[in-house]
Amino acid sequence: MAKFMTMNTLLSLIPTGNEKGKGDKDKGDNTPNANNPDTNGDQGGESGDTKSNPCDNSNEGGTTGGDSKTEGSDEGGTSMEDFKDIAGDIVNEIMNGGDGGLKDKDDVVQEVATEEKEKVLSEDVREGEAAYNPVSTSKDKITKVRPYSMEGEPLNADILSASASITAPLRNGLQRLVRGLETVAIRHGTRTGRSLSERRYAQTWGAIKSGKKVQRAYKRKSDRLDTSIACSIVVDQSGSMSDKLVATQMGMLALASAISDIGGTCEVIGYTTGGTRHSAVAGAHRSNSVNIDVFMEYGERFNSVKDRFGRLSAKNYTPTADGIQYGLEGLSERTEAHRVMFVLTDGDSDYGHRPVIKRQIRLAREAGIAIIGVGLGYGTESVIKEYEDSVYCPNMNELPAMLLEKLKDVFDPSEKSRGRKVKAS
Repeated sequence: MAKFMTMNTLLSLIPTGNEKGKGDKDKGDNTPNANNPDTNGDQGGESGDTKSNPCDNSNEGGTTGGDSKTEGSDEGGTSMEDFKDIAGDIVNEIMNGGDGGLKDKDDVVQEVATEEKEKVLSEDVREGEAAYNPVSTSKDKITKVRPYSMEGEPLNADILSASASITAPLRNGLQRLVRGLETVAIRHGTRTGRSLSERRYAQTWGAIKSGKKVQRAYKRKSDRLDTSIACSIVVDQSGSMSDKLVATQMGMLALASAISDIGGTCEVIGYTTGGTRHSAVAGAHRSNSVNIDVFMEYGERFNSVKDRFGRLSAKNYTPTADGIQYGLEGLSERTEAHRVMFVLTDGDSDYGHRPVIKRQIRLAREAGIAIIGVGLGYGTESVIKEYEDSVYCPNMNELPAMLLEKLKDVFDPSEKSRGRKVKAS
């Protein structure tokens, strides 16, 4: 309605054939006619009506010199005809579907919001990276997975049993690692510290002489190391994972169980595309809606949710950047000393996601969050290309040792990023 009223106002400024004489008269002699004061008063009043000026006293003194300047030309020489020409151009643009450069309040707010979003998205994007920028999230769905059992018996009981061969060695290794960190007073070979490690003098001196970068030259002392950990397990549920569901479910169970058993807290989610496709927009990394299945939330006990994992499915496409984004938003709020995300996938994310994932990994690392890609079974070796830090494990019996090695790095006490939030990605 605001635009309609503005257009009518502009239309009223354009002279028509019937008003041409009046316009000429307004531009002509503005000196009051002493022989006909009433006529001068009518002219002043008519001019006042046209300009909607309630303060016009033309009936008392006719058209004044000030009115003459307004009707004729301003101090810079611009005439009313010039303004009418501009108004005509604006109206023509509006009539042809444009906005004539005129915006109502909502238009302005939307434009400012869009400009601010584009500004944020363009900040801190490095070569080979892209910002997280979906076309729309209005049709995305987050679903908490229901228990998967019949008469109290989990329907994935056979996989739960099979996963024990992986869970037990991983859990035992983690428990030894945590106990060792909690009892060691001095840790050698850290990245930072106040004192050089005497155990690494030889390596440090050798690196200096050869011109190489010195790594882990320090030692740090701690009365008791904080071993609290928050872990997000993000699982690819795209159609290409259909022949890897058993191995993937075993990996989910092993990680969630082992982390829970050392006192950590876990979140386990699955991701795939939904049934809505939005119109493509330049610069957006995805136009499909996304479905997130929540198998386990932070604070839930593993034994109370493990039968949900049997509902793991495989369908549609692979919006990995969106699965990672969901996990990062959760981890960003955690205050544990150590935060890690395991992405269980075959490494074949949708087109346009890899540059986004690259940036997400960097921003997470800067906040002290490790993102580790995990490929379970043959045909998942693409995780090596998609993730800076990854595990490719075609043989499930080797998984506990591989995961334990990664978790040793996660528990590195020299890192100082506890509770730091991830920048907007």
